[in-house]
Amino acid sequence: MEEQFSTEQKNRIRRNLESFKPLTAAKSKAETSELFARIMAFDHPRPRNIEKDLKVYDWEHLKSALEKIIARRDKGGV
Repeated sequence: MEEQFSTEQKNRIRRNLESFKPLTAAKSKAETSELFARIMAFDHPRPRNIEKDLKVYDWEHLKSALEKIIARRDKGGV
């Protein structure tokens, strides 16, 4: 995929992925701060340049999530 997603397309993808019930990992939440720090400690490419809350999805949903994104993109819906 060489084509970049527009901001509108990225927002639509995020909304569509909410059905997979992601965990919000935040620096300020005691129960997720360790996970947040671990993700943000990765080397380049860094997950984010700014430290915002992150959505974390279960691995078991990865295939379904990718299929949903690709199916909508193929239909022109992303």
